[in-house]
Amino acid sequence: MSKNPAYSWPRFFAIAGPFILVATLVACFVPEYRNLSLLFLFTIVSNSVVPMPYEPIMVVMGAFYAPLLAATVAASGNVIACFLDYKAIQFAFEHRSLQKMQKSDIYQGAVDYFLKAPFVCVAVAAFAPFIPFYIFRVLSP
Repeated sequence: MSKNPAYSWPRFFAIAGPFILVATLVACFVPEYRNLSLLFLFTIVSNSVVPMPYEPIMVVMGAFYAPLLAATVAASGNVIACFLDYKAIQFAFEHRSLQKMQKSDIYQGAVDYFLKAPFVCVAVAAFAPFIPFYIFRVLSP
């Protein structure tokens, strides 16, 4: 994985930091939008650090707020989580043992399939209980 300056930590904190700060302040001081702020923060955690389903919560939020607003808030949190995943995977793949795995036939085959048809790979992995879904989540970045 290349070290693209567009994906640097300082840039991440410059962009995501204010959003996270505002969401935290809104959660603390603006009760009518507290749940949306918590949805934003929860989607970051549930899609990166501790994988948990957030979709049911998003559906409930869509009942209390405009559905498009709830979806936009959750999607914004997902963008931040995706960056965190990208950086974690980039860091992990710099480790020597994972560099060896990258040269294995199984990994190269999975990458080849993923590069040819990423949506199909993700869809099949999501519905097939015998294929680990996280392999393709790791390949995505």
